[in-house]
Order: sequence, then structure tokens, then C-alpha cells
Amino acid sequence: MASDYAIFSDVICFDTTYRKLDDGRPFGLIVGVNNHQKTMVFGAALLYDETAASFGWLSRTFLKVMSGKHPRTFLTDEDAAMAKAIREVFPHSHHRLCVWHMNQNACKHLAGVVNEYKKFNVDFQHSIYDMEEEYEFVGTWDKMIDNTTQRSESINNELKRYISIKYDMLTFFEHFERLVSDKRCEEVNYDFKATQTTPKLKAKSSYMLKQTAATYTPAIFKLVQDQVLQTLNYDTLLCDKSDRELKINVVKFHGTQREHVVRFIPREEKNICENSCSCHRVTRIIQ
Repeated sequence: MASDYAIFSDVICFDTTYRKLDDGRPFGLIVGVNNHQKTMVFGAALLYDETAASFGWLSRTFLKVMSGKHPRTFLTDEDAAMAKAIREVFPHSHHRLCVWHMNQNACKHLAGVVNEYKKFNVDFQHSIYDMEEEYEFVGTWDKMIDNTTQRSESINNELKRYISIKYDMLTFFEHFERLVSDKRCEEVNYDFKATQTTPKLKAKSSYMLKQTAATYTPAIFKLVQDQVLQTLNYDTLLCDKSDRELKINVVKFHGTQREHVVRFIPREEKNICENSCSCHRVTRIIQ
């Protein structure tokens, strides 16, 4: 687990939605995603309760085991005690609410009180997943409320195939070890398949796609290729030529009115470039 975390610790998710025993003790999982877009288990703990003290102990223990390496982003549900522990133990990490947990909470609390829940759930997911600007979200949300009278893959479904609330403590963790072992075996199989396959290029003359096909796993290459092909439908305009360092471009998808502002700041003295977009989905430093 520690070796996996050392490589894939950019974004991790802490989940306590699975309950081990009839007494409701939470079983906490710390998971992430590997370069095949598959869930990886970084840690697990059977907690006594869900207080800030318990989450703090778990966070400090996890950080110690992982040689003090902080994740860049920590995804959780909206538990206040968990948020407090993360602020204290992972001050250098960005804490964000997990959209999947938001959707699960909506299912849990609204399914029995909202008419035509399936339609509501479609509108709800559209609001939280697809809206980029605040005014778009507010408008979509208000419309949904007016009309109502209502990658993240959850490992809980997999846990249920391995673990039962009827198990005693020893049997519980024996079966959990099976889950972790199967996850490792799955990663080895995907690594092997990646070495035996050659991705199909949709633009054979693209040097970028040739380079990424030779570098990335098939799952990640597919994401990159789709993004590269989408750029063919974007119109890009350079807005500000006055500053030699800062380059501001307006990017608009062909046939739509939505615009995004992209800022590009080259830093030759450090051999790096900072690139950010107003959609907040692309913010990175390229070295």
C-alpha cells in the first residue's frame, strides 16, 4: 500500500460509508486511482466512532506510515469532524467534498419523499457534475427545485462481495486482505496488457498522440486523445499582447456562446510554464 501511495497519492478519498458490525462501527477506507483508472486501497481502519479525535488518530497514523507524504487533494463527505482532522493533520492538502458522496446523501434522504425520484436524480447529477459557473449552477438548481414536488467509483460494492456483517473481527480482516490482494493482481494484469497492446490513433499524423501513446497506459491515453480531438472544435483568440510574460486567450467551443479564459505564463528562468483555465478543470505547471 505504501509503495502504491508513493506514486498515486495526488488525489485520495476517505470513505466511512461501509459499516462493519450491527453496532454501527465505521470501517474507514482510504483509496485512490491508479494509471489504469482503477481503484487502489491505500489504507483501512476499523474505528470506534466518527469523532474528530478518532479521525485525527487515523490521519496521524496514516501520515506516519506513508513517511509524512501529504496528498495534494483529500476528498471526503461533508463530515465536520473529519474536516477538522484533515485541517490539523494535512494542512498542505486541499480538502474537497466528494461529489459521489453528495449524490449518495441525496439518494439516502430524498428517495422516499420526492415524486419521480429517477428524473430528479438525473437533474441533480446534471447540476453538480456539468455546471462550471456559479450562475449556471444556481439557475439549474432553481429550475430543478421548481419542477420538483425533488471515476467516483465506490469501493463499497466490492466490499460487499468480500465481507459480511456476520463475520467476526479475524474473519473480517482475512476477507479484506483478499480484496487488497485481488486489487494488486488486477493492477499487474492491466500492466501486462498495456505492454502487449498498441493504442489506435484517431489522428495518425499527430506527434502529440504518438508520444502519449508510447508513454501512457491505454486508459489514460484514451482520455488524452479525446481531449486533443476536442481542441479541433475550439476557436482560440489571443486577447492581450501587451505583456511578454502573461498570455491571455479566450477559448470558445465552436457553435456555442460559452467562453473560457486561459492564462499562460512562461517562466524561462525556471524552465517551467504555468497554465490555468477559468473552468478550474485545468490548473497546472508544465516543466
